[in-house]
Amino acid sequence: MSMVGANKFMQVKADPYSINRKQTGQRSNKSHTYYQHDLDFKCSYADVTLNDLIDDIDDAQPCGLVAIVMDGNGKCWLVGYNEDDEGKRPIYLEQNEFVSGEKPDDNGGNHAFTLSGANSGKDLPLSSDLTSYIQEQIDDDMGVGSGAELGFYGPELHVAANAASDPNSNEADATTGWTEAGLNGTGANVFESQSAVKNVGSYAMHTDANDTPTVAARAQLNTAVENGATYRISIDIRHIGTGGQWVIDVEGVIVATILNTNVTFQTITHDVTMADTDLRIQITEGSGSNDGGVYFDNVSIRKKL
Repeated sequence: MSMVGANKFMQVKADPYSINRKQTGQRSNKSHTYYQHDLDFKCSYADVTLNDLIDDIDDAQPCGLVAIVMDGNGKCWLVGYNEDDEGKRPIYLEQNEFVSGEKPDDNGGNHAFTLSGANSGKDLPLSSDLTSYIQEQIDDDMGVGSGAELGFYGPELHVAANAASDPNSNEADATTGWTEAGLNGTGANVFESQSAVKNVGSYAMHTDANDTPTVAARAQLNTAVENGATYRISIDIRHIGTGGQWVIDVEGVIVATILNTNVTFQTITHDVTMADTDLRIQITEGSGSNDGGVYFDNVSIRKKL
């Protein structure tokens, strides 16, 4: 939950209706009010994941904690940080307690956490843009239990203006940034930007190798990246409906197979940890018939922070 160094915010999937964020203003002298911040939540079941969560929080205790709390209305609040003190007066884990319960109807079988601290500022409401962004990350990563790392991502790296660059808000009727093999000048094979079939925006990319089947016919994108970093790739894709299957190949690994029956767009998401500085994405024919084709759109590449 620390915002410095290699530490990251951690996603805690608390029990429904167990999260209580409390802010109490108190007068410290005649001219100044300070605020007591309390955050309570519960996580059911005793397991190693909860033990790991407690250890992670304990490890952060020397520097204190900052928490993003999403309330029942979907509003996010920053607790343990304010504009006056900044991060100098954070919150701390005051207590954690597991209660098993003696009878079936006891409110037991959960681990209760209390975090608290005092500083000179109120809890900060996050902007609608930040709240939407956090909700997007939760939707991507939610469901893996307490203590799951919440993914935050850097700026969009698919920056060339082309038919599939919708995430960078610079979509254009072009194939800029992509190269092809076996799709241009090979019979009537096709690699193009077109507007008839798309999933987002006005255009999408189109490949077709049915006229002149060609081994390894493909569209390819190369992006400069950081060695050792992890990147999230997202592509909307569908088959043209005739010919053999196509595949998405990321760094030599097939991450999706698109059959000729897959004629509605699906979103393929894949995380890759780089072993070099050149990220290669190939959308390529993947059958013995060496034909077929796809439409693909809405291509995104972002570094996981």
